[in-house]
Parts: sequence; structure tokens; C-alpha cells
Amino acid sequence: MSDQRIPSVIERPLPNGVIYDMSTVGQVRITLPESSTWSSGLHWHETHDEYLKVVKGAIRVRLGDLRQVISATDGNQPEIKVPRYAWHEWQRAAPEGEEVVVIERTEPDDNEKAIFFWNLNGVILDSPKMLSDETSV
Repeated sequence: MSDQRIPSVIERPLPNGVIYDMSTVGQVRITLPESSTWSSGLHWHETHDEYLKVVKGAIRVRLGDLRQVISATDGNQPEIKVPRYAWHEWQRAAPEGEEVVVIERTEPDDNEKAIFFWNLNGVILDSPKMLSDETSV
């Protein structure tokens, strides 16, 4: 077994730049820098409800057939519920402007979200290195 620590923060560069901060148990803090083209992709969850709390900036959300922009202000950090089985996707509302910060959490909280982000980003970030490394084939 490796003694290497699992990172609590994963960062991907632009153009689809994103920072996943998993240092707080039960939530993932997602930061989208200015001009990021990152999107969650259209998906649904079979085992849990998801909550998106907009802490900073504005996001464009598709929830079923509804499309809306949700913005945080100094006194308001709105949170929306995404029920299990509901198709949904979110991203920056606009490419320009301040960074966007969203806190994602699930009910029930089973830490599966953090595991998913580690696995997904491991593939995205490490597969180009593996493909160019002849010893990994």
C-alpha cells in the first residue's frame, strides 16, 4: 500500500479550469475561474439528492426542463435542491467576471461525491501522461 496521501484539493487548468476542494467533510467546494468553460455535464443521481449553494458569482442551471441563472450577493447565498433522478447541469453564467464558487453536498451524505471527483479527475489529469509513457502500456 502506498503511503501517498490522497489530495483534498484537485485543480484542472483552463480552458475547463476548476478547483475541487474536498477538505471539509460532507461537501465539495467548487471554484470556476474567470473564462472557465467547465460544465458538470447533463446527469442525474440515483442514490441521493444534491444541493448547490452559490457562494460567489452566478451559475446557469438546467434542472429538468427549467433553465435559470442563480446569483450570490453579499447578503444572499442561494441553495437549490436537485432531487434524485432529476436531470441537471450547471456552469458559469458568463465567461467573464469574478470567479464562481459553489458548494455541493448530498443527502444522504455518503462521501461518494469526493470519491467520484477523485476518480474522474484522476482519469482526466493522468490519462495523457499514461498514454505518453511507454512503461504504462
